[in-house]
Amino acid sequence: MRANEQQKVDRELRLAEQAKLEKEEFNRIIEAQLKSQEEERRKEEERVKQRYDHNNELRRQIKVREEFEKQKKRENLEEGRKMKQKVQTIKQRIERIKEEKLAELKGLNVQEKYVTPLVKYKLNV
Repeated sequence: MRANEQQKVDRELRLAEQAKLEKEEFNRIIEAQLKSQEEERRKEEERVKQRYDHNNELRRQIKVREEFEKQKKRENLEEGRKMKQKVQTIKQRIERIKEEKLAELKGLNVQEKYVTPLVKYKLNV
């Protein structure tokens, strides 16, 4: 009977040892899965952050481009305004010179038939 009891104790010890080993293996597997999940979560967070940063950079570039285009348009409008003013100044100067010359011709008593075409002449600038 003693041998039977020893066998029973040995069997229980083996089962306890096997259960302990299985529990340790289970815990290692769970720990590995948790680490893997944490690593995957971290990688996903990094991907999300990179997408967010990339989108922000694109928005910044778009804003810079829009500001550049607005500035360019303002400059073109200003240049057009200056050119128009310059043309107007030239027209006024030519008109003033024309009036001076017509007055000079009248002062010299040039016949009206020679002066009339000059009075009717319109400058196209």
